[in-house]
Amino acid sequence: MKRIVSVLLVVCVLTSMISVGIVTSSASTISSSDDYYTYKESYIKNYCTYDCLVNEMRLPYRAFVETLDKDTAFQVELDAWKLATISPDSLATEITQTQQCKYYEAILIDLLVRNTQEESFIENVQSFKDSIHVSAWKKYVDYNSNILIDTPITSENADAILKEIKSMGNFGKALEYADTISDYIDYAVDISDLFDKLSKLEMIAQMSESYAEVLNIMSSKCGNNVYLNTAIDNVALVFSKDLTVEQIKSIFIAKSAPYVVFEEFMKEVKKQVISYLGMAGLAIDLAQSVGTVVANSWFGTEDMINDYYEMSSLYEIEDLLRTAVLNTNGSTFCAAFKMYENICLMGCDYSKKYVEPLYTSLFGKLFAWATNQNYENYSAQLDDLKEQLSFMFEMIDVGADSWYVIDTGNTENMNAVNESFTIIQYTKEDYNNQNEDIKLDTYSTYGSNRGYDITLTKDMVINNNFVATGGTIDLNGHTLTINGNLLQPSGQMYIDGGTLEVNGDYRIQSYEKNSVTDEMEYVSSSGYLVMEKSKDIVEIAGDFIIQSN
Repeated sequence: MKRIVSVLLVVCVLTSMISVGIVTSSASTISSSDDYYTYKESYIKNYCTYDCLVNEMRLPYRAFVETLDKDTAFQVELDAWKLATISPDSLATEITQTQQCKYYEAILIDLLVRNTQEESFIENVQSFKDSIHVSAWKKYVDYNSNILIDTPITSENADAILKEIKSMGNFGKALEYADTISDYIDYAVDISDLFDKLSKLEMIAQMSESYAEVLNIMSSKCGNNVYLNTAIDNVALVFSKDLTVEQIKSIFIAKSAPYVVFEEFMKEVKKQVISYLGMAGLAIDLAQSVGTVVANSWFGTEDMINDYYEMSSLYEIEDLLRTAVLNTNGSTFCAAFKMYENICLMGCDYSKKYVEPLYTSLFGKLFAWATNQNYENYSAQLDDLKEQLSFMFEMIDVGADSWYVIDTGNTENMNAVNESFTIIQYTKEDYNNQNEDIKLDTYSTYGSNRGYDITLTKDMVINNNFVATGGTIDLNGHTLTINGNLLQPSGQMYIDGGTLEVNGDYRIQSYEKNSVTDEMEYVSSSGYLVMEKSKDIVEIAGDFIIQSN
């Protein structure tokens, strides 16, 4: 069962990850490489300013979790809910059967299959396969081959053809299954068709191993959370380095377009994964669908505490995945970064799913940014953030594909492999502009700048309260509108020729109490409002308070 599930699950998760790298006169810091994983890693790290995406960006659902983690009354209710809903450890005979473990597993399944639910799925599948195909095709063109591109493949010449292709040094993982391939090789019409099928097989085999490695890294960083550790280990077991005969046969016999084959694989995979993890309460159509998320059905309520528990679980998984992204390289880095893209989009969905109850329930008052009057606008901001992130990750995939083809001299070969392939050359400036938009959207929806500097490149509206914690906020001639309260416990606010509009109170904390002497003392890290020009404008609808506490 585990082996059947393994690689098919990976197929749909990793489809857009293959192309790697960039070198042009405008990107001289990126070194050329024939290995697309190394190339793409270099492209992402040095050309796309991924530091902003991985280190600086935090999605708004995390603010929900962080706020409730500090609320004593809520934590008392949470403990009571756990006791009533989740079996105590003393009653659990096996960790794998606990609900804590299954909650984590449900989120991990959604993380791994998310690609199948995105509009770019079809293009990602084709791009992923093509990137392997074009590298192998270049080797074939350069190789002094005794076989011609249109050589028909028969039972008589199949073994000789496989032997020669193996000597070229391509399809290393796929050709580990040479004996099995021999039984189905005559389903390939000619050499070109065989390369296409081997590319699919190589993609599945390579990426299964990379995803398993990412999960193992995450597992090693779990600390004392035995439930999360066990959940990750369980899902990692689903990823096997070994392909089954049935899988190989399916790849060679299938006449459908790659994405159709992978979608059918995914339906069967989800069905088997859900069965393997013991989620017996889920409907059959959930397992057979690639568009329905598992976690929503598994958590299954709109209760605030249950919602918090799901967000908190995603929070922990995201932290582990971010660690894996920052501490891996090559194909493992590419796998981790693709998973990170998926979890970013999941984080947007979680934020959107849970934000309305925060405005309509008593818990809304717990959140520092919530004004209880701007749900429609805030919801629209979340939609815009997800759109911005989706476009950024698409830029990275498309740009890496294009530059890899150009820099490795594979333009002609790619045209032979995929006549519809289009070169799109994104520049560093393109990525910087997109990053700036994402940064402003995340700061706004999160409700804080989290100590980072902000320089506005356009007018910015924050539809809730905002907390400026350290760093410098420079309006840079633009208008910053805050439709709630502005709390500035530290950091500097520069109007810089712009306009600050606060439709609530503006509270600056300039002093703090000395814990030893109980006296109020000035602290240099506290908040400053800097107005250096006569044209600087600050409009405050509520109170302006210099707070001493």
